[in-house]
Amino acid sequence: MKRIAFLAVLIAVIVGIVFGVMSVAGAAPAVRPYRYLYTTGPFLLPENSGSLDWVLLNNDSTQQEARVTVFTCPLGAAKTAVVPGPLVVNVGPGEATHNANEYAEGYVYEIQVECNSQLVFPYVSVWPANVGVIIPGTGIGSGSFVRLMP
Repeated sequence: MKRIAFLAVLIAVIVGIVFGVMSVAGAAPAVRPYRYLYTTGPFLLPENSGSLDWVLLNNDSTQQEARVTVFTCPLGAAKTAVVPGPLVVNVGPGEATHNANEYAEGYVYEIQVECNSQLVFPYVSVWPANVGVIIPGTGIGSGSFVRLMP
């Protein structure tokens, strides 16, 4: 009888671990799907902002997947991802991709880029309308992004 009770508890613990209800002390932390995480840090959208544009250039010799998330950072509250939410893109060798959306001016934002190659270069700019004319001083080049350490 004790053996059956022991086996029942053991099965319950294993099922709890497998389905994430329980964890094993000292277990390895969850693996992040991307090796590198870069951030613009906080920045303010200026007056007359029409579009916030981000660009990724893949200078790697292989196709790269990256995830880009735009956050709004309200003062005194937790930052939240804004529409369209985290975007996963695949960029071929030597190619670039971008996304542009309209967000409210006068608010603080952050853009995070997650990728697996240090040869993926991000760039952010703000346009006064839905055309590729950059508002002077709004560009955030690859060298200004900060790598976040795990």
